[in-house]
Amino acid sequence: MSEASYVVALHEPDTAEYVYVSPNMEMLVGLKASELYGKTPYSLFHEDDLSKLAHDHRNKQKGEDPNQTLKFRRRMPDGSYRLSESVSRPVTDHEGNVIFIVSITRDAEGED
Repeated sequence: MSEASYVVALHEPDTAEYVYVSPNMEMLVGLKASELYGKTPYSLFHEDDLSKLAHDHRNKQKGEDPNQTLKFRRRMPDGSYRLSESVSRPVTDHEGNVIFIVSITRDAEGED
């Protein structure tokens, strides 16, 4: 898979809102990066996956589980779902405070 297939995003630690999204997000979910700024990713997830994703985000807020990989279903513009895989980790300042959460996500459809 090419590097362009990976989407990098920065999230506010308290709200999970997008602060930065790489432009290739449009290839992954069919939305322009600019459409996501200030919004949370939770509207893009299947409702059955929300709990584990929110739990993972809370752990990242606390600086825990920095390299756990999660698979989840993401909603496409036509209402269908595709499997994605994401790893996220906290970004800290020099005092150890979590200032952002960075995520790297890719399409995992068709994989076991």
